[in-house]
Amino acid sequence: MAFGHDLPSKKVVDGRLCFSYPCLDYDWLAQGTVVFPDRDHGLPRGSWRGPVARFAGRNVRPTPDEVVIPVQEHGSRVVALAAAAGGAGRPAIRTPVCDGLVTGESRVMIGISTADCVPLTAVDEVARIVGIAHCGWRGIAGGVVRGLVREMEAAGAAPGRRGTRFVIGASIGPCCYEVGDDFLRVFGEREVAECLSRDGGRGMFDLK
Repeated sequence: MAFGHDLPSKKVVDGRLCFSYPCLDYDWLAQGTVVFPDRDHGLPRGSWRGPVARFAGRNVRPTPDEVVIPVQEHGSRVVALAAAAGGAGRPAIRTPVCDGLVTGESRVMIGISTADCVPLTAVDEVARIVGIAHCGWRGIAGGVVRGLVREMEAAGAAPGRRGTRFVIGASIGPCCYEVGDDFLRVFGEREVAECLSRDGGRGMFDLK
């Protein structure tokens, strides 16, 4: 099992800045981060799922039958996805309400949206089970990572074995994430001791 911060590679695809993770470079897996800034695509906040699906339809091969991007609620719910409905050249879009997704379906593309929060991708290369989670502080405190592991295990993955990788993507860092005492009460003493640093009178927290 590998867990940590991977150094992504960067390129421009279809006019979009994209990052991919070399440690997840399997011939059966399309993976990475596509940057869709609001000021660029000109759509109201939260209405970017269509552009993502169109991007996938043009640039992911084979074309996925579905693109599943949840309506995120900063919680800990993780949804395991059943078989895709079947595509007709353009991916269908599904929007469950959750902050984590797990699938073993080869024609289903899963994704999340993040800004400051931590994106976590998990891949079991033996079982070919993939999970992804949007990890804000509420989700982390509520157990979204534990929930992701449970759902992967239920789908047939074995997260503790060699060949399972967890990749932490770009997010806010302890240089910038100032928190107060009320925030710290949702975490245990160990998490606070390991993840909190002090800058003068300010508490700086490391979600990663």
